[in-house]
Amino acid sequence: MKEKNPFYFGRMVKGNLFTDREKDTARLIADFRNGLNAIIISPRRWGKSSLVQRAGEMLNSEYIKIVFLDMFSLRSEVSFACKFYELNLQE
Repeated sequence: MKEKNPFYFGRMVKGNLFTDREKDTARLIADFRNGLNAIIISPRRWGKSSLVQRAGEMLNSEYIKIVFLDMFSLRSEVSFACKFYELNLQE
């Protein structure tokens, strides 16, 4: 009988699906609170986006505003400006 893989790939995870990143989350939150830039480097599909999303959700009630913007497909300053403008329209 094949065991079911407990990990999800290809999409961000939340809640109980997000596990074992307490130290990483705490450090990222501290960086956000202190106005520091953070660079997260790891292979694809290792949960970088989920980590940032989790830290952002934990800071939502504070004075810090976290903006999630997928820039993978953006190829110019103009496409960035359009995407950023669309994001502001949603608020």
